[in-house]
Formats: sequence, structure tokens, C-alpha cells
Amino acid sequence: NPRFVVASMMEAAETWNDPSVPGYWKETAQQLLDRWTTHEEWVLQVKSRVPKRIHTIRLEDLAEEPVQIMSETLEFLDLESSSEIEELVANWVWENPNERHQSFELTISPRAYQIMRSYGYEN
Repeated sequence: NPRFVVASMMEAAETWNDPSVPGYWKETAQQLLDRWTTHEEWVLQVKSRVPKRIHTIRLEDLAEEPVQIMSETLEFLDLESSSEIEELVANWVWENPNERHQSFELTISPRAYQIMRSYGYEN
């Protein structure tokens, strides 16, 4: 969900005083959404050409079904899972994953909405 990306970038930008950090990390929520939209358009274009080389993981899915999503990801990478990995992932706790993402106003542009729908988001 782009709201998660925007919130994460805004939060990270607040903690960085390093002048080498790109200025776009400190843009407004709307500017960050536009940047996310452009990047996701590129990803979807590439994925349409080589679908077997790009694996999409939605953060919400990873939070809700971490073992399943991690297993699918390892399989995509042609790596084996183990009981240790599954146990580690199963014990991963995500408390209130959406709480911080509602702390700012974000108007979803038509371009962003189209990308969101391709990932199964309604808004």
C-alpha cells in the first residue's frame, strides 16, 4: 500500500540529518505518493514483460501470513526453507501495523489508484 511507503519514508527522513540523504526523502506526502506511483508503473511494466522474474510481496500479506509468504518467497528464489526459519517467521509479531500510516492526509491520484488496484488495494 502506498500509504505504508509514504509513512515509512516520512518517518525515516525525520531521523536522518545526513546531507547525503536524497532530498526527495523529505518531500511532502503527495510528492512521495507521486514518486511511488512512477516507480510502481516501471515495476509493473517490467513485470508484464518478464513475469517469472519479479515476485510481489504486499506488506499486509506478510504481516498476516508471514510463514506462507516467506515460504513462497524462498520458493521463488529457489531456496529451501527450514523449521528454524519457519519458527522465526511464525513468531514475528506486528503490533498495530496500520496505526502510523493513518497519521497524515493523502489524496490518492488516479494514477496511484490504478496501481493500487493492480495490487488488490481499493483505497
